[in-house]
Amino acid sequence: MSGLESVYLGDNDGWGDGRQVLLCPTCQYDYMHRAGVDLLAAGEFRQGGAALHFIGECGHAFDLVIGEHKGKVYLAVQERPDRDDPHGATTGAD
Repeated sequence: MSGLESVYLGDNDGWGDGRQVLLCPTCQYDYMHRAGVDLLAAGEFRQGGAALHFIGECGHAFDLVIGEHKGKVYLAVQERPDRDDPHGATTGAD
């Protein structure tokens, strides 16, 4: 798995409860929808992990990757311009 980037988090629209929201890695928009999940075999993360697929209302698609290696849990995002929006729009074109 290549192309991993930092995870962007926002302030949850000022609700003041300490939770943060996941932001689009391309444009930092904060409205998105789950589009599936894949389990990752051992590889870059030696003990495997999971890729949670998201489609933003902005039109960008990405995976939130959760991996484990030697007892540490890693979070990263990977843009997915090849994914289709479950609501009918094709992603990848800005």
